[in-house]
Amino acid sequence: MKFVVVDVQGYVINSTFTVKELAIYDGKYLKSFLFKPTLKYSSLYTADRKTYHNIHGISYSAGNVEYSEINNILENNLSSFDIIFVKGQVKVDVLRKYFAEWTHIVNLENSVSSQVPQLEPTKENCDNHKLKYSNCSIRNVYVVSDYIYKKLIE
Repeated sequence: MKFVVVDVQGYVINSTFTVKELAIYDGKYLKSFLFKPTLKYSSLYTADRKTYHNIHGISYSAGNVEYSEINNILENNLSSFDIIFVKGQVKVDVLRKYFAEWTHIVNLENSVSSQVPQLEPTKENCDNHKLKYSNCSIRNVYVVSDYIYKKLIE
């Protein structure tokens, strides 16, 4: 059984969830993507601007990947796996938005185990985050992968 762990961090921009940071980890290799903004900052609602500054700590202008590439990135990096593990319904929804036919997405929040780790903001993040405490997709895929190996594979 080949599996992979996926985590996304993003924002609701003008009423639509937009991925800013994507991490994919198969237990051996990590791939991380930081997407360029889809809209000019001046086009954001005031509430969305506040969210952008106060939640993830990733600069709005940060990013090295065009958002239009997300479909290709997901397909190229996930289609060979038997199971895709995520933690959270938003992450399931993001993946299904691009690939509705994928039935092998497992939301660990639906697990019967109460031991599923919380993905809380922490100081241990990648260099993309400018806030002292924030959620980081890279950190999250490592935490979830460790849980899977310790609890589900043993």
